[in-house]
Amino acid sequence: MGARATADRADLRDPLLPKRAGFRGTLGLGVALHARVATLSTPLGRLQALFLANLVLQILDGWVTLAGISRGLPEGNPLVATAMSSIGPIYGVAGVKLMAIGLLFLIYRRHEHRFVEPGLMSLAITYTLFAVVPWTVVLARTPG
Repeated sequence: MGARATADRADLRDPLLPKRAGFRGTLGLGVALHARVATLSTPLGRLQALFLANLVLQILDGWVTLAGISRGLPEGNPLVATAMSSIGPIYGVAGVKLMAIGLLFLIYRRHEHRFVEPGLMSLAITYTLFAVVPWTVVLARTPG
């Protein structure tokens, strides 16, 4: 039995390899694309879910901050307040949130470090309890 026949049989046994005519078991773009599609269709892992939760919390915090500012409420974070007074409320909040999202991404990229997952969990809890919930309660009580 030749090497080509063995490679053809290996293609049939391996469910991750694409079933295209002319594919002979060599690692190439077809395998890379197929593996990428298989990865995208799997459920989120805990680390990805924490990163996504933090991303959503940053966006939500920016949105409720702008809603509070539009009702005349003061910003409590001095960094955000300085950015808003320098370049305006929308660009100030957006700039600070983009920096925060960039830092979250840098933390997420260090996924092999043992403190990344607990750190992202701590950030999610902190933003929920000290940014999103307080703004939401104040906005619910403020007529607007």
